[in-house]
Amino acid sequence: MNNLLKTCTLLFGFLLLLPLALSAQESEQTIQTSVDMREGPGAYFELLLRLNRGANVVKTDEEPGWLQIDFDEQTGWIPDQPHYFEEPEQDEDEEDTRARMSRMYDEMMGEEDEDDSSIYATPTEVAAAIRGFSRQYRASRGDGTEVDFSRSFEDRIDISDYNSFRRSRISGWSWFIAHNRFPLSALDIEVPEYTPEIETMGWGIASALAEKGLYENYEVQEYLQYVGLMVAESSHRYEIPVQIHILDVDEVVGYSAPNGIIFISKGALQFMESEAELAFFIGHELAHIVMQHGVQETTEREVHIRRDDAFSQLRQELDYDNRDDNYARVATELSEWADQVYEYLVSERLNEYEYEADLLGVAYAFRAGYDPSAAVDLLNRLEREQGGFATQIGTLEWEGTELEYRIENINEIIGHLNTSRHDSQQFESEYQNIKNLIR
Repeated sequence: MNNLLKTCTLLFGFLLLLPLALSAQESEQTIQTSVDMREGPGAYFELLLRLNRGANVVKTDEEPGWLQIDFDEQTGWIPDQPHYFEEPEQDEDEEDTRARMSRMYDEMMGEEDEDDSSIYATPTEVAAAIRGFSRQYRASRGDGTEVDFSRSFEDRIDISDYNSFRRSRISGWSWFIAHNRFPLSALDIEVPEYTPEIETMGWGIASALAEKGLYENYEVQEYLQYVGLMVAESSHRYEIPVQIHILDVDEVVGYSAPNGIIFISKGALQFMESEAELAFFIGHELAHIVMQHGVQETTEREVHIRRDDAFSQLRQELDYDNRDDNYARVATELSEWADQVYEYLVSERLNEYEYEADLLGVAYAFRAGYDPSAAVDLLNRLEREQGGFATQIGTLEWEGTELEYRIENINEIIGHLNTSRHDSQQFESEYQNIKNLIR
């Protein structure tokens, strides 16, 4: 009788555990494109692994915008974005820019190797690839400046302080409250997928942009970083690990590299008068990253560029004596893409990109708790002081889009935002306190 009872108990326990086992098995999915697995649900948490295509993960929990997963006896978080699990569509006629970059990145990181470790990369391996590519890219441009952006910025973010900062901008901040201020789906914009291979190219571009010199002030940078993260979390691509750096130049300029690094000049910071203006400025630059305008423009120009063979000299100058042939070829191709995007960033931007960046910049800043009219204040002041063209916002060489039309466009955008239902502030005094620290 006792044996029968034990048998029945074990059988009953097995039947109870069976649905759980089946559930776990059903939740296992395969990663279809590179994605970063982080310690917590946010782009500012520590990078644990970079998962490549083919990694099998098990979903165990979720928070708004993020999924908790198990992989290789580790638990972490990845963005809740469908494209990380959906099979990418293949263009039968021509491989597009992002697909080519993805393929090159996979080869660089060794995904085609038979070794199982190729389905992920450790933070050390990611940092090494970034440093190697950035160094080679700078060398290809004849730049010997050593700017190490590969050091992860997560260890410089105090999560508790950042949470307090968010709550001070939106009372009782939560993902739902912030994102419900204005649904991005209402914009009806098709947003490109973000993947780390685009980020890899961006490190080289960022290191080249930093040639002008960086201004360092910990308190100011921490403040800018918090505002940047607030705006980024309110964007389409909240998984981008945005970093804000200060260019040590007096002109009013801003740049954005594809990997999430945004440069704001010291002159721009001194020109602005409120945190809301800063949020729009960051949102505008972030929109160029989200929409991958540099990559889009590169795709449009690709046939012309390849016909002119603009990078033949670059190929000759690159020294890969210590690299295998496959790595050399991949790094060369990535350098070519990076060079094309860089040239776009420091040349005239197209009107359609600027209008789109204004639209998204206003929406992102508003969702983060800021008064959208600050965007108009900023551009009106630029128009009064610099004339009709924004000759010094966006890039040093940019002749720009007529500010009059940009202001009209932004006013139209604001008309579609339901600002009466939400508190939106400028935070002038908070910004002035930080501005006074800039020398």
